[in-house]
Amino acid sequence: HADNQISVRLNQSVQEFLGKNKVHGITTISGETIKADAVIVGIGILPETNLAESAKLKIDNGVVVDEYARTSNPYIFAAGDNTNHFNPMLKRHIRLEAWLNAQDQALAAARTMCSDLKAYDKVPWMWTDQFDVNLQVAGFTEKWNNLTIRGDINRRDCIGFQVEGGLIRSALSINRPRDMRVARRMISAQLPFSESDLEDDDIPLRDLLKSAKS
Repeated sequence: HADNQISVRLNQSVQEFLGKNKVHGITTISGETIKADAVIVGIGILPETNLAESAKLKIDNGVVVDEYARTSNPYIFAAGDNTNHFNPMLKRHIRLEAWLNAQDQALAAARTMCSDLKAYDKVPWMWTDQFDVNLQVAGFTEKWNNLTIRGDINRRDCIGFQVEGGLIRSALSINRPRDMRVARRMISAQLPFSESDLEDDDIPLRDLLKSAKS
């Protein structure tokens, strides 16, 4: 963003919007005035649970569901951004705000309604394009303290793996969509991988996955 003339203010909040019929700037809590022709307010969201609460369903950071999209009432199902669902692969409840999760979890809910029980255990995945940089993240972790890097981070051409107990828990890629496709399968496989092999860009990830499965 900095390379594209985008200025980022950290640890700041808006104190005041300036203008009457049309905004022409803001002031921050530090007293800085920033001119603006338009302002986009993106302050985060909370899961909508009013309907679920009225139905006396269990609520905890969203509507709590199991791996089959069943709520605390076995005759009521829920899917999407406002559900805190159990992921068998991760062995924990998580809540995701991503289109792929909403799509695939809805399919799981539909199967359950039709008595075709199949656990929803997909590897979480999301992506964004920022200028000429493609960013992707897969898996789920609350820490990135053991990141194994493949590629050149300074050239914005790399993928990093969060390895815990020899298993890949999550991956973050910069301009490496092909590697990320394999990384998602590696996370799902829940097989051990050598960190030195993960770092070695001369060994294709698909070869590492094939070897681990054999």
